[in-house]
Amino acid sequence: MNKTRLYYLDIAKGILILLLLVSHFGIVVRESGIDVQESYFAGIYFFHPLFTTFFMQSFFLISGYCSNFSQDAKIFFHKQLKEIVIPYIFFSIINGLFQYIHNPEHQFHIVDFWFLNALFFSKAFCWMMYRLNVRAKWYYFISISLFLLGIVLNNYDIGENLLSIRQSLTSCLFVVTGMSLRKNSNIYNYLIKYSWCLYIIIFAAIYALHQEFGIPIIDGAFHKFPLYKTPLVIIISITGSFTIFQICRLMGRFPIIEYFGRNSLIIYCLHLIPFLSVVLLLSQFFKPYNIITGTIFYLVAFVIEAGIMAIIIRLFYYPPLKYCIGRR
Repeated sequence: MNKTRLYYLDIAKGILILLLLVSHFGIVVRESGIDVQESYFAGIYFFHPLFTTFFMQSFFLISGYCSNFSQDAKIFFHKQLKEIVIPYIFFSIINGLFQYIHNPEHQFHIVDFWFLNALFFSKAFCWMMYRLNVRAKWYYFISISLFLLGIVLNNYDIGENLLSIRQSLTSCLFVVTGMSLRKNSNIYNYLIKYSWCLYIIIFAAIYALHQEFGIPIIDGAFHKFPLYKTPLVIIISITGSFTIFQICRLMGRFPIIEYFGRNSLIIYCLHLIPFLSVVLLLSQFFKPYNIITGTIFYLVAFVIEAGIMAIIIRLFYYPPLKYCIGRR
């Protein structure tokens, strides 16, 4: 397998993880309890559907494309233990302690990261499919079946969502897609060149019909949506992902964004702690009072948060912290 690192995928991960910060701003504001009307941030919220509808699925697609599923069980699962399970435990404890300190009325509990649960499950599924030498049409059939099963379980609240099993089932399809496209460069290149066209058409129609906030999203909340919308979820996830990839290829090298992309795990697991502190501190000096000042507040908080995360990432380049995220 070619081990050459594709810089534009690191840039894509960097952009996607920064978009995660953008998307979680509303959660942070609500958690902070500051007295600001939600409508003041509508200027930026309006654009959220352009990326929240696919950006987490993009990470699964990238992971499937970049992972080596030909490794034997010992090597493969040792890698997953080091890069997923250990960071999961470490960051869960850190976030749990913060939540307990921030709100002592609630008992301490381990924070659940749905993305890491789903990533481990879906990568293990793809490894098994690869090692069993399952033909492509069958692992697509199985992964689509799992995707539909996850949606059905979610729609009808069947069983507990232990270890984010519903999101895990739906995520297999995108890891499988990435794995498959690694072997089919012609299809991959075709999607890179032309996906943006369909993406623009879809969202032009969606915004023209004022349906932008009615698009299904598969994330930690995982709201229910009817099965007939399933093709739309898949199409937007793939066209949106490849639109980002094409933009990143055209951008060329962008070191700071690559830096964020290569350390996206740290940002994903730790961003809420400094972000909450930033919003609380900023609100002491400046409170929005209309949509313009709300947008300014939003952007200032985002820039400060990105700067803080850049510093925090650097700390994980040194022991003992680097061992907590699978680095040696």
